[in-house]
Amino acid sequence: SRGLGDVYKRQSMGGEKISAARTSLIEFVNLLDGRDRLQVILFDDELIMLTPMSQLSDKREDVTRRVSGIVEGDDTRLYDAVKLAYEEMEANGDPDHIRAIVVLSDGQDTASELSLGQLLPVIHAQSESGSGTKIFTIAFGGDADKDVLQQIAEPTGGKLYEGDPKTIREVYAD
Repeated sequence: SRGLGDVYKRQSMGGEKISAARTSLIEFVNLLDGRDRLQVILFDDELIMLTPMSQLSDKREDVTRRVSGIVEGDDTRLYDAVKLAYEEMEANGDPDHIRAIVVLSDGQDTASELSLGQLLPVIHAQSESGSGTKIFTIAFGGDADKDVLQQIAEPTGGKLYEGDPKTIREVYAD
């Protein structure tokens, strides 16, 4: 049988946090220009490519519909998802344009194969030139592990934000 700790870990982005994250992501998608390229990766006990990297103009309505249907999952593979997103952006992002990853999370990883200590050198090593992919993290929930989210964002030249749909405009501006 699972204890309360197991239940808590398995639903770290449940309830209000997942609802606020959905709303924030939809707000962000609506701010983007149709020529912007977007990829969305969901992460719970699996890494799910919600939409591949392509121009938003062709898929804005579909992305909004899919994001509206996001529900809380089980475990959280935050570190694995950040690594995948970073590698995808480095491989498929246009180096002549802004390359940014926006991570919406409570910072609590419960299931990654990778540890935070293994993730940080990967994203730091690839961003030393200063022109690489930046990671912006948005912390959701009063219990969010802001230290972890800050450690993920800062080495890339990104920034940590408080999780609130209103802050999405600030993230977009940055």
